[in-house]
Amino acid sequence: IGEGFISTDNLGRIDLMNHAAEILTGWDREMCLGRHASEVLKISGERNSHSDDDFDYKRIIDSRKIGSLDSAILITKDGGQKIISESHSPVYDQKYNYFGVVIIFRDITEEEKIQDSLRKSEEKFREIFNNTNDAIYLSELAENGLPGTFLEVNDVACRRLGYSREAYLSMSVMDILARESADTLPMVMRELLHKRSHMYESTHITKSGERIPVE
Repeated sequence: IGEGFISTDNLGRIDLMNHAAEILTGWDREMCLGRHASEVLKISGERNSHSDDDFDYKRIIDSRKIGSLDSAILITKDGGQKIISESHSPVYDQKYNYFGVVIIFRDITEEEKIQDSLRKSEEKFREIFNNTNDAIYLSELAENGLPGTFLEVNDVACRRLGYSREAYLSMSVMDILARESADTLPMVMRELLHKRSHMYESTHITKSGERIPVE
């Protein structure tokens, strides 16, 4: 569809509207000419905000300021709803006389659905990640084939060794291994990269210096 485009005169009455704006709003262009923009672009506040107030184009037009909405609800002519992003800007002639507003908007409904799905997947992952009985450490893989800095750890890992999540994110596996376990890590990593999974015994050192045997 592309971006909807509407321009108004200095009183907010529509004087230009493209085909994409017709499709997005459900309004016929000829019916819109001369109407106030707020009659056609019925926007119910900003999505995920705490306010349900309608978006006041009269106020926007009177303010003569550039502005935008990242995610708002557009009420179409037939009462349907679309999630849109919107931007608007006052228009001046060469003598800086104000003569209208340009409004550009696009449908981001599908994008928002994808983002919502990703957020739900991440929430589900974190719920599983933090509610398992095992400590989980996620680290990057350094160029030398050894584990690099921790990217994420779960709540059990924090409780078990006594480090905060923030502290972990500046550490690596080498910082929590006993010396004898650190010495065998290169061999362990070669096995892991070859077999794609590997189970072995090791010893972790807590923040207070306690030794904990692990598998």
